Amino acid sequence: MVANRRLAAETQTLFHLAILGMFGFGAQWLFRRMTERSRRHLDGLPMETVKDRLRIIAAHFALAFGPIAAFVVGSIVPLLAFDWDPIRGDIVLGFLIVFVVIWATVAIGDWLLAPDHERLRIIPMDTLAARFWCRRLTAFAGWFALVWVIIQECIALNFTFEGVQVVGYTLGLAAVAIALEAIWRRPMAPREIAEAASAETHHFGRGPANIAVSIGVVVMWVCWVAEPGIMSVLPAFWLILVLVVLRPAISGSRRAVEHLLRPPGSLETGDPPSVIEVTLEHGIRALLIIGAAALLGWGWDVDLVHLSGQDTSSLASSTAC
Repeated sequence: MVANRRLAAETQTLFHLAILGMFGFGAQWLFRRMTERSRRHLDGLPMETVKDRLRIIAAHFALAFGPIAAFVVGSIVPLLAFDWDPIRGDIVLGFLIVFVVIWATVAIGDWLLAPDHERLRIIPMDTLAARFWCRRLTAFAGWFALVWVIIQECIALNFTFEGVQVVGYTLGLAAVAIALEAIWRRPMAPREIAEAASAETHHFGRGPANIAVSIGVVVMWVCWVAEPGIMSVLPAFWLILVLVVLRPAISGSRRAVEHLLRPPGSLETGDPPSVIEVTLEHGIRALLIIGAAALLGWGWDVDLVHLSGQDTSSLASSTAC
């Protein structure tokens, strides 16, 4: 009798999953069907001017993320309508989140780097590098999401706190391995190739910067592991994360703005950047720095808004005096 009930429950869960997939992928198919003409039209549009490039990039964004939004909207209906068993419902929702995160990461990589469409690439780089970073970004984000789901399931299954830590830290080693592999096997930029001393150096991209970033990644994992016992190391984790990510983010945004907003041939002729380009570049840089400061404030448990209010009040009092 118990086996029959379990079999019936499993059959019902599989049926619900099939309905969920049918609704989600059906909504995605409908979106692709409705935008099929736009996709064909996008490939033939010119990109001679700044306005042309921005219009095509915006359309590419909608076509890249539209299927994901359609799948999520289509999946929500059966997900909310069915009476899921609590454990099975959490498992289905968790793996649905992993699926969407991986899909969204692929879409972000395709939109920014366009590994198969060089003319649509926002951050300028060669095709080999674009494909490399898209794959590593997808692997890292997908593994991170999967680890999160596994940890949540361990908590739901009443694992001890120490057991959850062991699972999380052990699986975290794979994320460290993905990051280190990406650092040491990354394709080199043309400037780095010109400075490379040998074919081996060109292939692995060894150098002081790689060593420094590798040490930072390992130290971040050590801080994460040591955090429950040594609370003072947690701020170091967030500081190293900002130091590792902020500079490439600023560099990538600068190159993207330069690539999109400068007229063709202006870089070769040495023409100065336009006011819009300089304003946008500095604006994005400011937003990234503010975001990094906000992340540090959150990670360090510092109320930046309260501190800025105190500074303003102190300045007003000093002025009044």
